[in-house]
Amino acid sequence: MKYDAIIVGAGISGLLATLSLAKEGKSVLLLEKEKEIGGICRSYGIEGYRIDTGPHIITRLKTGPLRVLMDKYFDVVPKFAEHGKYYLRFSDSVAPFPWTVKDWMAFSPLSKMERTKIVRAISGLLVDYAAGNDLNNKSIGKVLDEHHFSKRSLRIANAISLFLAGTTTDKCPVGRFVGGGGKGSSLTTKAHKLMRLVKEEGSKEQGYPKGGLQSIVNCIIQSMPKTCQIKTECEVKKIIVEDGYAKGVVTQDGEYHSDIVVYAGYAKLLSDLLPLREDYSECLKRIERATTLSIWLGLNKRYFERGGSEIWVETEKPCWVVPISNYNPSLAPAGKQLAGFVFVLSKDEQKQDVKKLGRTYLSIISDVFPKIEDDIDLIHTQIQHTESIMVGQKFPSQKTPINGLYLVGKETESPATGASIGVSKAAYTVLECLKFMKKDGVLR
Repeated sequence: MKYDAIIVGAGISGLLATLSLAKEGKSVLLLEKEKEIGGICRSYGIEGYRIDTGPHIITRLKTGPLRVLMDKYFDVVPKFAEHGKYYLRFSDSVAPFPWTVKDWMAFSPLSKMERTKIVRAISGLLVDYAAGNDLNNKSIGKVLDEHHFSKRSLRIANAISLFLAGTTTDKCPVGRFVGGGGKGSSLTTKAHKLMRLVKEEGSKEQGYPKGGLQSIVNCIIQSMPKTCQIKTECEVKKIIVEDGYAKGVVTQDGEYHSDIVVYAGYAKLLSDLLPLREDYSECLKRIERATTLSIWLGLNKRYFERGGSEIWVETEKPCWVVPISNYNPSLAPAGKQLAGFVFVLSKDEQKQDVKKLGRTYLSIISDVFPKIEDDIDLIHTQIQHTESIMVGQKFPSQKTPINGLYLVGKETESPATGASIGVSKAAYTVLECLKFMKKDGVLR
């Protein structure tokens, strides 16, 4: 049988692409090598708790790319609880994250002199951005060196770089925070972003899906037309190309044919499935991933009373903490709390035993809450991989050099800021892929 489109990979990007194309009238075959669909966007039960594949907060829920796809293609739309504020936890205090220049000027965990230096640095970067300089080629580390910040400021910058870009300050581009800059940005776009940085809180339009991450996947599945077919435990071994055109795929079960193939797997591995132009293949090979270890703790009492999430800045290793049962109490047994603690692993740590790392990081959590181990009802650890964003890094376009072959996923091209986080970024890449298909005449 020949399909209108074949999607390779049933993570959130592949699922969104499948739904979108099916709603556009295409017969779609979705192939996934694992038993489960959803990739790192799913949930599962353990001892009465409902645990996600790593803590996630969904960004730009009112106006962003996921909202566009939900409004256009979802029959059943997930519900979200408002995320609340981000907090920075220091050794001696907890404070809301200072999103704006005004917030930094009043940020009490830092001295007045330090705040002044930070505002100067931000102002200088805004001038560079307005002038059209590409801030993706300048690292946060270089900015820090230029202004001789305090140890506490350096710790803040390092923690934020790790959790927003998956890398340390010496490799994290300024554009990840301010905007890409460059010649492609209009004056109107720049003005809007500058005003946002000056006066708007960055955590607006963010939320947690009620019922856990799995609720997003469930809504996609419930919205899919009958023209969709999903095959799990079906690994694609090869993408068929004839005379520069994609013609289908080869799996262990046989061949499936289509003039449209959308690859939603790890972009770096695409070159294993077909011959590619050398420069394009080199671009894929340069993609790097960040690896995180998540420790989920089921707790017999509430350790986190406020809404929102915390970034621990002055612990031995930075940590992002998301108490997800605060958003949806049903994710934990009655009277208990479920919280995820995320640590970004260095290359050396990635080689270490996961159980040993888990014990080490649990001791970091215990340093902050000395009595927490007496209240632990569940411990569950996970390893996840996601895109890492570095200075000068180039991600491939959703349109490949092969006619009829497209890419979607977090390791493809997207704006430096805004849509470039998690599920929101995945949704953005699907929208861009659809645009390319329309230009190519694949979609009306």
